[in-house]
Amino acid sequence: MDFGDGEYDYDEGFGGDEQSNSQFWKITKPNALAKYIGKLVAKESGFSPRDMKQLISVKQIKGYMEEVAEKDDEGSMMVNQQYMQDICDLVHAHLVGFDLTKAAAEGMLECYWDDKENTMMFKAIDGHDIEEPPEEFFRDVE
Repeated sequence: MDFGDGEYDYDEGFGGDEQSNSQFWKITKPNALAKYIGKLVAKESGFSPRDMKQLISVKQIKGYMEEVAEKDDEGSMMVNQQYMQDICDLVHAHLVGFDLTKAAAEGMLECYWDDKENTMMFKAIDGHDIEEPPEEFFRDVE
């Protein structure tokens, strides 16, 4: 599976072959897949396995899988490339959100709710330097 077109590409863990989004796979071992996705996303996002275990549970990852996947006639979860990419993106957002919240609780960041954007916002507190990320972390949006 190749999970292109998402926020991050997780093809290293799921293989790099070109599959169509019309190809669906039945999830036969949801617990094992949830653990695998958690480890993969944590690794690709720079979180240690220890951090990952503190920030998200297998049950929460399975919840994201349930939220995104389609169900077959038997009630089994069915996913394609895009659904797998979406699950990985949700897990990544979860990890980053908890990490930002932790930094705010430790006084490194200020957080507030932005009604206009309808989201939690974070910013550096005066006196705490936050390094600019390298340009290689970004790409132009077309």
